[in-house]
Amino acid sequence: MAVYRRIALIVPLTEVLGAIGMCFVVLYGSRLILDDRMSAGFFFLFLLGMMSLISPMKAAGTIYGHLQQRAPRSPRIYELLDLEQEEDAPGKLAFPGVREAIEFRAVTFSFGRARGAEGRLVHGARGEKIGIAG
Repeated sequence: MAVYRRIALIVPLTEVLGAIGMCFVVLYGSRLILDDRMSAGFFFLFLLGMMSLISPMKAAGTIYGHLQQRAPRSPRIYELLDLEQEEDAPGKLAFPGVREAIEFRAVTFSFGRARGAEGRLVHGARGEKIGIAG
């Protein structure tokens, strides 16, 4: 659960750090403008450039949070990817594929004791993609 807390903190933390950073940039830029070392137009363009970086930085923070959330699962994923391919047993028939359609009758989904769908007909024509979400 510590990972979820860290992920929940990433968005507010990037907001606060971005606001603090922008305050320092505005203070420093206003000092440069008052000392005639930078024009106001150039500083405005610089601020626009800085603001255009905020969205990608937030996205990077969010992606980092998702990677941290999924990191504990990666050893198992690599373990499964490294498995040797099983050979078919001799005399086994190969599945020729779907000729016209495939149909499942009286399909029932349940989640623990709660039943999601009962007695459904699932029909898919050749080449058609079917998604079942719970």
